[in-house]
Amino acid sequence: PDVPPASVVAAADREGLGDVLEATVLRAALALPDRPPGTELHVRVGTSSLASDRFWEAVPERLDGVVLEVQHRVGSGEAVQRRLGRLRERGARLAVGQVGGSGGEADRLRHVPADVVAIDPHLAAGCADDADAVPVLRALVELAHGRGATVRADGVTRPEDRAVLAEVGVDLFADDDARTVRRGGRVLR
Repeated sequence: PDVPPASVVAAADREGLGDVLEATVLRAALALPDRPPGTELHVRVGTSSLASDRFWEAVPERLDGVVLEVQHRVGSGEAVQRRLGRLRERGARLAVGQVGGSGGEADRLRHVPADVVAIDPHLAAGCADDADAVPVLRALVELAHGRGATVRADGVTRPEDRAVLAEVGVDLFADDDARTVRRGGRVLR
C-alpha cells in the first residue's frame, strides 16, 4: 500500500526511531545512483535527531551536496552549536525552513548559521494578490541575503506568485511534492 511519508515519520517518532529514520533517509538520498553532479539534496532533520548518538552513528561521514533543514526550536546552547558545526565539518550546508509562518523561526535564524532560508508557503502563496505580503517578503529576503544565505520558497506553484517572489530576490523554488527544485524556470531536481 502507498503510505504517506508523514505517516511513516509520525510512526517512527512515536516508536522512538525518528533519529534512525532521518539518518537512513540521508544515507539513501546520498546513494541515489542517477543524481546529477552538483545537485543539492534538501533534507529535513529534527533537533532531537542531532542530539542522538544513534543518528551520528548511522549518518554518512560525508554530507557534501546535502542541505539540512533544521526543524523545531534549535536553542543557543553550546552543545547545539557543536552539533551544527559537526554537520558543517562533514560538508553539509544548513537551512532554516518555514520562515514567516510563526515566531519560532526568528530564534532559528538567530542560532542556525543558515546557508538556505526557506520561506513558509503560507506567507509566499498568494503574494501576487496581497500587497501587504510583498514588503515582509522583501525584508526576509534581504535579511537572509545579508547573512549570506540562499532563499528558497516552498510550495508556491502559481506563476504570478513566483514572479513576485523572484522580483523580491527569492533564489529557488521547491514544489509541493518536495521532489522538484527550480532555479528560475530551470528544474534542478
